[in-house]
Amino acid sequence: MLTEADRLSDLHNTMRDNLINGVHMKAKQWQKETYSKQKLGGLKQHKELDEGFSKVVSLYLSQQTARCLHLVSSSIFNARGHVHDLITIPSLI
Repeated sequence: MLTEADRLSDLHNTMRDNLINGVHMKAKQWQKETYSKQKLGGLKQHKELDEGFSKVVSLYLSQQTARCLHLVSSSIFNARGHVHDLITIPSLI
C-alpha cells in the first residue's frame, strides 16, 4: 500500500519539477523579453493599463453622475410645474 503512495508521490514530484523548470522558466523568459521593467519594480505595461483603466472608469463615473444630476433636476423641475399647476388651477384637484 505504501509503495503505491510512494510511486504516486514520486510521479507528482517529477511533474512539479518539470513544470517549474520547464514551463515556468519559459514563461519568465518570455515575460522578460516581451515586457520592459520599471526602475522601481513592476512592469511598465501593467502600470499603463492600470492608469488607462482608472481614467476610463473616472470618465464613465463622471458621465453617469452628470446624467443622474440631469434626471433629478428635470424631475424636480417637472414636480414644481405640477405643484404650480395644482395651486393656480383649482379645477385640477
